[in-house]
Amino acid sequence: EARNFATHRPFAESSYVPTPESMRNHPGVYPPLTSLVLAPVYALAGVDYRKFKVVLTSFLWLSLPLFYACGCRRRLPPAAVALLLLLFGLSPLVFTLGSFVGSDALFLFAIGATLLVIDLVYTRLWDETRPITAAVLIAALLMLCYMTRAAGLALIAGFCANEIWRSRRLRPFGLASIALLAMALFLYTRYVYQATGQYGSQFVLDPKQ
Repeated sequence: EARNFATHRPFAESSYVPTPESMRNHPGVYPPLTSLVLAPVYALAGVDYRKFKVVLTSFLWLSLPLFYACGCRRRLPPAAVALLLLLFGLSPLVFTLGSFVGSDALFLFAIGATLLVIDLVYTRLWDETRPITAAVLIAALLMLCYMTRAAGLALIAGFCANEIWRSRRLRPFGLASIALLAMALFLYTRYVYQATGQYGSQFVLDPKQ
């Protein structure tokens, strides 16, 4: 998909043929943000998996200061936050992220930036003093999360539920945020990222499995 962006080909054009069995874990196309990040690397170096991994792994390490700031802003002891992030960074699961080309590290970076901005909006009362600007900023960041991984949809749902529960009323900030997200999701799924419903396979509830 990064090659397709770099060479101006259709986004979903590939030799991969999805089947009903394979689409459960490997849909025919993935959210486009990771491919967009890798497109300049492909344009300069071609298919160089080492460079792809270096670029994506850098987002993992860039995400750590964001989560550190989030933890400190939640009034956790800085030493405890640093220790938790150290344990996270040294965990075997994190080390495996550098061994393949995937969207996990970029997704962590997008989540960290989004959560930090959401916290700033609420604590600095931008939701009251600058409701439209704050709504546009948060909607854009939440959509970037969704454009990185389909799991970003859970973050969008969580934000909307939190805003409704937090305010107990319809505020300009909440209305603008939810309206912008609804419009962006509609345009994104209908005109930008036409995955022919394949990623819906990730949200199938099958009690037998």
